Amino acid sequence: MVLAKTDFEALDLEILLNGAELTSYGLSQKFWSAAGQAEADGDQGRRLWLLLLADVSSYALGPDNQKEPFAPFATWQGKRSASIEDLDQEHLNSLEEVWESVRIPELRARIADVLFVRRKHHRFGKVAIDAYLASAALLGTDGHETFVRLQRAHAIAILIRSERDRIVEFLVRQLEAHKGDATFFSARLMRSLADYRSGDPKSLAALAEAAVTRAKVDGDWHRAREYLLLSALWHKRLADSDAEILAIRDAAECLRPARRPNDFCVGSSFTSGACRAVSSVDSWHPGQDRGTARAYRHRGKSSGRGVQGIRTLDRCFSGRSGGPCCRTRKLCGRSCDQDGHALAA
Repeated sequence: MVLAKTDFEALDLEILLNGAELTSYGLSQKFWSAAGQAEADGDQGRRLWLLLLADVSSYALGPDNQKEPFAPFATWQGKRSASIEDLDQEHLNSLEEVWESVRIPELRARIADVLFVRRKHHRFGKVAIDAYLASAALLGTDGHETFVRLQRAHAIAILIRSERDRIVEFLVRQLEAHKGDATFFSARLMRSLADYRSGDPKSLAALAEAAVTRAKVDGDWHRAREYLLLSALWHKRLADSDAEILAIRDAAECLRPARRPNDFCVGSSFTSGACRAVSSVDSWHPGQDRGTARAYRHRGKSSGRGVQGIRTLDRCFSGRSGGPCCRTRKLCGRSCDQDGHALAA
């Protein structure tokens, strides 16, 4: 059955979606419910549009995948929910015919993005970018759903070069508005910028360091470590190896205040992260520190200059000699590698 534009116009989306959660999942649930009512009323034209909109809204958005961001919301026992591949040319033509009349930012972004992915036309991508930014503004300032939409807008902008500078500047303004961020929101935005090598490393390093200061004041050492590693990344882009190594060393040192006495699981997590932080320095030589060197050798890396003053990172996770080993929970009194295996003296 053909999807008629008049049936779509009769939906009155603003009234239909009044009170719905302003996410694609919230919209899809509303559409599914309305489709059931349309079927009960015998309104087949309305029902077909509602089912199509429900399917399009239900796709899970994975903004990390730049060119194929949509996946079925659920898969089970060899089955799956609706997928973007299910849309035939008739569906796409119908969506292209009506998308300009959609004023709800989340739905407008989803329809435009679906058309951009399938039809590869920059016109749809530009509309999707603006609609994602509008949707993010409605959702809030620093939540997960907000970040996902900003990240997707950034990913589309990378594909449309004329939009790249505008969106990067917008994201940097968001970071400046959250200077000294008390959450991981800025960290996630910085990771997105780093993934596409966007932004000015000097200004981003300063913003990361402001967030480090705030995290240390708050006593959140896990957050401090995250922003220190980002600071190291931006200094690496600036070819400032001294500042890069210092930031990574400080990130590794966040292990000590972050540990909880006798909590080997939490300790294991921080120790593993600290060892990864130190071993990520390409120019670091393991011979400068016995304990960290063991962890570093375990990863099979060596070369380059040494870094003075890096403390031992891989002692047993109780923080004292003779503490419980992370693997055996026995008093071993020996050093452990980042996977929790006791090492020979």
